[in-house]
Order: sequence, then C-alpha cells, then structure tokens
Amino acid sequence: RGIDADAARALPGVACVLSAQDIPGAGAVCGRPVLAAGSIRHYGEPIALIAARSPAIAELAMAMMVLDIEETAAVFDPSAALAPGAPGVHGEGNVSARHRIRKGDLEAGFAAAEMVVERTYRVGRMEHAFLEPEAGIAWLDEDGVLTIRVGTQMTDHYRAVAEVLALPPDKVRVLGMFTGGAFGGKESVTIEAFLGLLAQATGRPVRLACAREESFLTHGQRHAMSMTYRSGITRDGRITAHEVDIVADGGAHPAVNRFALFHAGNAAAGPYRIDAIHVDAVAAATNTPPAEALRSFGAGLACVAYEAQMDEIAKALGMSPLEVRRRNFLARNQTTATGQAVESAVWTGRCMDRAWRALGDRTPDAPPLRIGRGIACYQQFYGRIATNPESAEAAVAIEADGSVTVRTCVPDIGGGQVSALCQIAAEVLGVALGRVRIEHTDSAALPAAGATGVSAQLYMSGNAVKMAAERLLARADPEAPGSASAVYRAPVGAIDPDTGQGFAYPDFTYGAHAVELAVDVETGEVAVLKSVGCHDVGRAVNPAAVAGQIEGGAVMGLGCALSEEFKLQRGRPATPSLGEYLIPTAIDVPGTNQAIILESASGLGPFGAKGIAEAAFTPVAPAIANAVAEAIGVRIFELPITPEKIVKALRG
Repeated sequence: RGIDADAARALPGVACVLSAQDIPGAGAVCGRPVLAAGSIRHYGEPIALIAARSPAIAELAMAMMVLDIEETAAVFDPSAALAPGAPGVHGEGNVSARHRIRKGDLEAGFAAAEMVVERTYRVGRMEHAFLEPEAGIAWLDEDGVLTIRVGTQMTDHYRAVAEVLALPPDKVRVLGMFTGGAFGGKESVTIEAFLGLLAQATGRPVRLACAREESFLTHGQRHAMSMTYRSGITRDGRITAHEVDIVADGGAHPAVNRFALFHAGNAAAGPYRIDAIHVDAVAAATNTPPAEALRSFGAGLACVAYEAQMDEIAKALGMSPLEVRRRNFLARNQTTATGQAVESAVWTGRCMDRAWRALGDRTPDAPPLRIGRGIACYQQFYGRIATNPESAEAAVAIEADGSVTVRTCVPDIGGGQVSALCQIAAEVLGVALGRVRIEHTDSAALPAAGATGVSAQLYMSGNAVKMAAERLLARADPEAPGSASAVYRAPVGAIDPDTGQGFAYPDFTYGAHAVELAVDVETGEVAVLKSVGCHDVGRAVNPAAVAGQIEGGAVMGLGCALSEEFKLQRGRPATPSLGEYLIPTAIDVPGTNQAIILESASGLGPFGAKGIAEAAFTPVAPAIANAVAEAIGVRIFELPITPEKIVKALRG
C-alpha cells in the first residue's frame, strides 16, 4: 500500500531509491512488471531499486525501507487456481494462456482402437542454473546515450529498455558479452531495465551483480507441467488417437506462457504419425515466480510425457518399446500434430537403432543393484515460430591485408555461436579460420541478429553470413577489399487459433537417446552407467561443438530426470541456492557419455545444418525415466525421480 524510503534516501552514500512511481515510461517488460505497483503477486517480486556507493551501504539502506503491506488471499497450485472461487491473481479468473489442437476425427480414432492407455505425467519446476549469474554495468555517455553492458541472449532488448526509460531507441545501446550460459533464462529482459533506470536517475555508472540466491528469484524457472495422455491403440501397436490435456503453472505474470503451451501442445504427438490428436492446454496464474523459457522450451516437457506413454503402450501390448516406436514413426512429407508436412529428413528410426546398439552388452544385475535400459526419441523445432518470424542480418568484409571480418549482433552464450559463424565465412571464402575475426553483440553498431535461443542462431545468422560471403565471392575481383551484407528471413506461416492447424515452425530436428543405469533397490539411488545420444544434425558445421552440446545435454537431462526441482512452499523457495537445488556434478557424469552425429544435409541452416543445442537435451530425461521403470518394474510418473520416490514405489 505504500513505501517509506525517506530514511534510506537520507543515508550517506545512497545515490537514489526508486519505486514503480519513479519509472518514466512503460511499467512492464516481457510480460512482467519492472517494479511492483499496487500488488506484490509473488515472493521475490522487485519492489524498489537502491543505488549506493558500496554494497554494504545498499544493504543498510534496504533494511531502512519501510513497507506498508496488507496480506491478501493467495493461490499456489495450478489446479487450485483454476477451480471456481479461487483467489484471483489478476482479478477474476486465473487462466493465463490457452492453446488447443484439433487434428483428425478423435471419435473415429478411438473407435478404431482395440485398447486404450491413459496415464498422467508430471514434471516439476527446473532452474536454469547457468554458471554466470545476472550481472552488468550501465553508464551515460557525453551524447546522452545510455549504454548497458550485460550478459544476455538478445541485444534487441534495447528497444524494450528504451520504452521503460521513455527514451528514443537510438538513445539506448546494449553491449553483450561472451556469456557463461543462459539456457533461456537470459532471453527475456533480466536486469537491463534496473541498470538503465538507476544510471538514468543518478547520471553515474552503475553496477549490478546478482548473488546466486538473487538470480534464482530474478528469473523464472521452467514451467511445472501436468500432462494426461489417453491413447487409442490397435493390437499390432498402431496408435489411432491421442487425447491430451496439459496444465502448466504459469506463475504470477503472463511472461512466456502462451509460447510454452504452443510448443508443448504442438509437440504432443512427438516424432510419430498420429492422424487423430486433440490437445487442450492451459497455463494457470498462481502466486509463484513467473515461469520462463528453458532449453527445449515446451517441447522438452511434452517429450517426457509422450515417450513414457510409448513405453506404457508397449507394456500394455507386451511388445518391445523399440518396435512400438518403429511402427508409428513419422516419415518425411507426413504431417505433424499441426498438420504441417515435414520437408527435411526424418531419421528418427536410424538414430534410435544406432543409439541402442551403441549401449553394447548389457551389464548384469548385482543385487541390490538392478540394471535398466531406456530409449527416448523426439521431434524438436528449431527457429522462431513461423507466425512470428524473425530475420537476421550480417556483413562480411575482406580487409586490405586479406583478412576477413564478420559483423553481426549475435550473442554467444557458450554454444560456440561466434566460432561457427567464423567457420562459415572461412569455408565460403576459402581462407584460413585464423584469418577471420568477428565483431558481435553491439546493438548500436552491428546488424541485428535476433535472440540466441530456440537453436536459431546457426540457422538464421549462419545463413546470413553465408549469403554475405557468397556475395563477396561473386564480385568481379573477389580478393579485393570490400564488403557485402545480407538478410536471411525465416519462412512465414499461419496457424488457425481454433484448431491449431497450420505451418508452425521452419523445420525440425530428430534423434534419440539411450541409457543404461543401475538402481539400488535398498536406497533408491540411481547411477547412469552408459549414455548415448544419436542425432541427425543435418550438417555439423563445428563437430566438436555439436558433440559438446550432445554430451552437455546428457548431463543436464540427467539432472532433470533424477535430482533437479525448484521447490516452493507457499510460494517461497525451499531450494533457494545450489546448496539445496541439486545439479549434477562431475562424479555424476556417466562413464560412457557418447555422441553419435548423423548428417542428412537436409536442414534449413547453412550447408543443410539443423539445430542441436536444445534437441540434445530433449530426450535425455525421458530415456532415464524409461530405464528406471524397466529396472524396478514400476513407473514413477513424476520427475525428478528421487531415491525417496523409488523406495516408496517399490514398497507399493
């Protein structure tokens, strides 16, 4: 109801204290308030900004702030939030977003079925846990331009920050840095608006760096999601119908909820031909931190469910899990759940067989250890939604000394984006890689490239660099100094909002992951012994980076499957730091962590490349879940699969 900051402002060393009423422009950014105004809707919601000469003074000033707060009824569970009479997070009703798919005749599909398998699968919140917490600096130059230097996935946020500051876009400049990981957690605006507001208010350089606990509160986690599958099947293993209900915890603000449902719903059929599929997906508003994108955004959550469902179908039929998959795989030119024909190669079966064979001889049981094996296949989009396509621009120059310069605003978040673009230019122009340099991630000086996310940069900016380099090569004197630029525009599509049918994505990556693991049936502990990812990457522009993505995705997927859950107790974090939120360490990495790279050269990226950064993670957790179920003979329907859940399941 009010903030008394007089004492804090009077403290020597305090430069300013800002609240929502001090924001000169837009009060919200990326679907979230910059600072709480009128209502605090979740624990950790920013209320005020303090700039001081030292962190100690800032902490003391914070303690001197007096808040007048009136408690109101809250709701923390998505099912409870959607129930009639639930407290409204934003007034009446708590539906934050919806998405639906209607493909084929569902009634006829179930009529053709000889058996129905219905199961519900749940995945808890997952934290990005990137190595580098949010950090940045901001300053005003002599021309009144606000420069923000920050770890980000998207320098284009200068426009959104300009709206908050009520400045023309050309008065805000974002300088990105080589960033220590992001996984989607730095795709929305994180601290850029805070830095800009404080630098604008004080006229002085400002530095802000989050501690890990602050980082956990500053960005949202991946959506917790419940997915119910009702599948019609024939005795010979053909799926005739899928009816899917999805409920996601969207948190206190809309943020990216509609995109999460779009991706999860569209991926609900997986890499399988399902002629009749209906999906109803809803995100509930709750008094919890807003959910955000995380690697394999939405589609990875769906994979957990549809791959468990494939094993449950195989179990009901008494059939091999591999054979059930093989009988239902989608083929090239067949249609996805949105009715989109797949135009690139669909090597799912080839990837599955290669990954499974690579596990080698089965490790024998050694009581109390039981050995289990699991497989999971996937369909993962790459590139932006076709209904909201992006473009990427790049310039390539041959300098007077014969060296090559690439210019583009691509952020490198640890995936080797910058080195791949240099490789593309070197390949086209026929120069040594050491003779290629790159200028990147400066919103004011370089061609716009969009976000480094949804495995889009190799595809988008890679094509732009390749096109620009080819234009240079086509000149009358290709070796003379000069430059060329190019813009790559993603294909445009349309989706029917009532049926979800249409052209949703530019293209898809396909592959499989296989694991062998040991479960201690006395303690419930799980050790992954062998992990093999096999993916059709189209073309491996940088094979070492591709292998790194596959191996890293395997470890991140292990955490998702067995230990990682951002827990909340009445909206407050019960896992507020890496001391409680358990990510895999070096000793958890499987002894065999193998990457098998297939190249169909059929992708839309340069030289036929497909996206792999997210795809490498997508099938790992479901493969582990399937392996645990095989080992102990009982399915655990909620991730992560902790020792406590295993022991409880074994005791019946």
